[in-house]
Amino acid sequence: MRVCFVAATEEELLLMWSVYEELREGGAETLFVRAGGGSRLDEMANTIGARFDMSVQTGDAPSCAAAILERLPKTLEEFKPHWVVVHGADGYGVAGAMAAYYASFPVAHIGSGLRFGRSLEKTGKEACRRACETLSTVLFAPTQRACSNLLSENRPARAVHTTGSTLTNSLIRLKHTNSISGSTNRIRQRLFGGGDTPSVILLIEHRDTLRDVLDGLVSAEKLLRGVRIVVVSQDKEFDDRGMEVTVCDGSRVIDVLLAAGRGVVVTDVGWVVEAAAVFGLGVVLVAEATDRPEAVEAGWAVLSGLEGRRVARAVVMMLRRWVAPRTQPFDGDNAAAHVAAILVQNRH
Repeated sequence: MRVCFVAATEEELLLMWSVYEELREGGAETLFVRAGGGSRLDEMANTIGARFDMSVQTGDAPSCAAAILERLPKTLEEFKPHWVVVHGADGYGVAGAMAAYYASFPVAHIGSGLRFGRSLEKTGKEACRRACETLSTVLFAPTQRACSNLLSENRPARAVHTTGSTLTNSLIRLKHTNSISGSTNRIRQRLFGGGDTPSVILLIEHRDTLRDVLDGLVSAEKLLRGVRIVVVSQDKEFDDRGMEVTVCDGSRVIDVLLAAGRGVVVTDVGWVVEAAAVFGLGVVLVAEATDRPEAVEAGWAVLSGLEGRRVARAVVMMLRRWVAPRTQPFDGDNAAAHVAAILVQNRH
């Protein structure tokens, strides 16, 4: 069997990597296509040991999407995959799904049915996912709620499969292979001091949001005495707002989470909610809604909203009461094997 994977973001890479490994171990031929993405995608690939067979990366976003639509069908004609696996967190993923669809190769959508609910945050990310799902023959839902979302939108029941989270499965595999590595211990010593000091890890993509969160933490500085604050940022002009913080390269997200040991992650990045749960960390999600509500319901995460002081209050409360719940919010143990088996059974 031949399977092509198309990834443009860190989230997409993590959703696909465990399935890619599972299929390769079973003897399948694979083609991994990088469709856009920046340096953080490269670093994530290096972290998990993934290798891209082809890269489509030209200029700005519209130019890159156009290049995917132009170049990918020719590649697919040569490779002749039984499946093209996509997620579609952005326009690059949609372009990949469209390229496969118009070239008459069946599309499999991984991480299907993730929804923000009745929220103003139903913006580009969810629209792109829905577009890719519409172009797909099979839909792999990571949770029962995601499956219910798809069925409520009149997706064909025969196309929807509840498999567990392949992203969580990728992170579990990574945790097992890297938990005792020397590099993890070195990062732990440098960022966290190697002790049992509680930490707050700021992993925030948007510069304005990071500034507001830091301003909020300044207002709660007395309540955060003795807490180590680590900022994971790629912004070379990062402003610490007068706080005593440790700054880490923003491309080392997984390494930092692996090394943290004990603490709370403050983030506006959806997939980090899953990662934090795998590594035993609580999450303050800087948002009004989440496409992973299971983490909130299971006690792994809280929604703080966007205002800095509200975020700071949520951080203080989480640090005071945090005990990792016994139940993981996302079942990922056998997700990749489940997806791989369905792809094999239904290959065209």
